[in-house]
Amino acid sequence: MVPLPVIHLATLCSGAQRFHADNATETWKGPIQTEQGQRVAFVKVLPDNQLISEAACALLARALCLDVPIPYLVQVNRDQLKASKKWAKDEAQKICFGSEELVHPSLVRVLVPKRNGKPLPVHPDVKKKIWEKIRACEGFQETAIFDEWVANGDRHDGNLLWDGKKFYLIDHSHALTGGKWKPSTLKVDAVVPNKLLDSIAKGLSWEEREQWSQKAEIQRFRYQDLAISTLPDMAKMEIYDQSGLGTHAVNFFEKRINKLLQLICSRLGLGVLPI
Repeated sequence: MVPLPVIHLATLCSGAQRFHADNATETWKGPIQTEQGQRVAFVKVLPDNQLISEAACALLARALCLDVPIPYLVQVNRDQLKASKKWAKDEAQKICFGSEELVHPSLVRVLVPKRNGKPLPVHPDVKKKIWEKIRACEGFQETAIFDEWVANGDRHDGNLLWDGKKFYLIDHSHALTGGKWKPSTLKVDAVVPNKLLDSIAKGLSWEEREQWSQKAEIQRFRYQDLAISTLPDMAKMEIYDQSGLGTHAVNFFEKRINKLLQLICSRLGLGVLPI
């Protein structure tokens, strides 16, 4: 079995600032104190189900050697985020999800740059070339197949960081079929958008589609080798998962592996015998 990494613990320091007030999830950027010293991180105030999605997917992705920033569970005192609107009346502390800051911009900032808050024009050919580079990157196929496995339909341009040569994955709060998932919605054959694969599927030749299906089969065996059952311990869910949602997430990941090839082949227009 391939072991999963353990998530790091941290505490939020003073000075956090709201990051992009129009974000779908309430996100703050600020210093955190870790065992390795002080770091800068993006800290998300999330409901339990989305916190589980973030922590679980970050650990699974890192175990598969996908490029994901170091994840943290961040203890936050209410008076540190006085403008936050995600607290119950009697809450004094909360466990939030933290992602260590990388210096690379999000893809949306590359494709839609702004100056003084106003978008700058970017020629369509430039955008096309950037996407061609991304699709040619090592890890593109693995990422698209990973998104299929964890049912992440939210891989938009803001959830990829791009340094000009390689990309990094962030934001898995809406994996496991969506941001409002609950045990009853975790259908192992659920179909959600796969934005990386969907963006190229129609233009793939038959041979390329077969190659994708072969890659999916390889990844399926890799997923089976992961110590998925240890996720609750490695993600320290006992700290924040009061309803036992993590057990349902683990069950979803384990069972969806056997649906992966069918899901990928269906998206590619290929037939496959059910497993």
